[in-house]
Amino acid sequence: MIKWRLVWTSLPFAALMLGLVIVRDNVLRAKGLVALGDVTEILAAVSLILGLMLAGVLSDYKDSERIPGDLAVTLEGLGDTVESVTGNGANPGLRMAMRDLVVTVDDWLQRRVELDAMDFSMAHFRKALRSAGSDVSESFVGRCLDALHSLRAPIMRADVIMHTSFLPAGYALMYLLVTVTLILLLAAEYPSRPAEYLLVTALSLIYIFMLRLVSDLDDPFGYGTAKRRGGSAEVNPYPVVRYRQRLDSEAS
Repeated sequence: MIKWRLVWTSLPFAALMLGLVIVRDNVLRAKGLVALGDVTEILAAVSLILGLMLAGVLSDYKDSERIPGDLAVTLEGLGDTVESVTGNGANPGLRMAMRDLVVTVDDWLQRRVELDAMDFSMAHFRKALRSAGSDVSESFVGRCLDALHSLRAPIMRADVIMHTSFLPAGYALMYLLVTVTLILLLAAEYPSRPAEYLLVTALSLIYIFMLRLVSDLDDPFGYGTAKRRGGSAEVNPYPVVRYRQRLDSEAS
């Protein structure tokens, strides 16, 4: 039902708009200030801006969909490399550092820990490599360091997406136009009461839903935490989660 969450949570706003129209008609008995036909140009402008913003955030969203898979592939490659020298029980500290790195990547991706925890986990893994000393070859150390370097690219990309918003000026214009549109819907004159109630409810729901959808898509890693509720348009982190679960099952 998560795919319907934005619809259900947008319904109260549409119901509020309907309630305001009913109050205008039956309590205040005020007539419309503008003809419905005069509002159509504003509706077209709002639809255009919403479409442009949606297209912009979708490009980042499609890019974000690859990040969990890239993280999992790099971690699994690093894990296979570590397993090649720790499979016989040697260097348990290196194996533990590897598992800690996977756990930290999963927790960071789902917003349970900050990026500082990631830096600490990587530093811990490098320290475990140094502690292994002569037990591991230079080529092994080089492969591990190359994997860590490859891991940083999707991490930095995801962190930038997490902490930046797509075209803030576009958001300002989008919110302004949607607000003006809702006000005009309240002030418009309609041919009949049924048409009035239907159009106000439907158009309010559509525009508020689109406004919230664009904002939700702009944060594709907005998973739920103890402090905030997750969104409805997050990329699926299952590649990293699946690898972590596999490591947990192997360790048990």
